[in-house]
Amino acid sequence: MQPNFISENDAQRLAQDDPAELARIIASGALRATSLTFAAEHMGAVTDSPLVARTLAPLLSHAVPVVREGAMIGLGMHPDSPEAVAALRAHRDRETCPELASMLRCYLGECAPGCVCSPPAAVKLSPDAWAKF
Repeated sequence: MQPNFISENDAQRLAQDDPAELARIIASGALRATSLTFAAEHMGAVTDSPLVARTLAPLLSHAVPVVREGAMIGLGMHPDSPEAVAALRAHRDRETCPELASMLRCYLGECAPGCVCSPPAAVKLSPDAWAKF
């Protein structure tokens, strides 16, 4: 692995086999935006919700929108995690990209009328349901 690059396959493998290492790589700050995005999305597959939230919450403030999107996707895979939901809620009013702000509201069950996902507030969508974003 190059210092600033992780392939999507490597990120997926680490999420399954060594989540702590994937968290370390993400937190290192060394990854390029594209690699960081893939890593954040795959971090969402980790079952340790507190680790996921600690790792991905800081990425919600990243300067590059696609990285914030990856963090939202990863955190959104943990709808029952108080830490993940709190991180998304804390970022709700700070998101500057309209498309990401809309996606964030959907993750929180606060969709606008006519939203493409239109989930009722009480419905928690599976990670596969977000593939359309």
